[in-house]
Amino acid sequence: MALRIVYGRAGSGKTRFIQEEIADELKRQADGDPIFFIVPDQMSFSTEYRLSSAYGMQGMIRAQAVTFKRLAWRVLQEVGGISRREVDTFGYRMLIRSLLEEHKEEFQLFRRAAGKRGFTDQIEQLVKEFSRYCVDCGELTGIRNTLAEAGLREPCLIKLRI
Repeated sequence: MALRIVYGRAGSGKTRFIQEEIADELKRQADGDPIFFIVPDQMSFSTEYRLSSAYGMQGMIRAQAVTFKRLAWRVLQEVGGISRREVDTFGYRMLIRSLLEEHKEEFQLFRRAAGKRGFTDQIEQLVKEFSRYCVDCGELTGIRNTLAEAGLREPCLIKLRI
């Protein structure tokens, strides 16, 4: 499979060149690997219609005029990405609750709070903020080590650069 990009000024014949080449290929070999012609959203139907009617063909199976969205959807459908299910907010909270219950005894600061109502929501917001600002486990470990080196074991307010 190859990707070929045809570019040039407006009105220079790019569309006609591509359509003629596709029509010649379809006349030469009606079946075979699919041919995708990527067009803007508003042009997909008119391009397919023109391609099938203007070059003396009765129809076409191989060639498709697709938009970027439609091509992405097709690729995801073939490789399985479209069937992947995301965890919704409720499922996310269930995962957090399960982790909190499983590791409850390891907590030093939040051992009693881990079972309280609303704590799961707070942890969810914290994890989302970490994700939003690209704070990962390595950075948190570095902060913990910095605090340990400074001899700070009690919770306190410290301005940290992350």
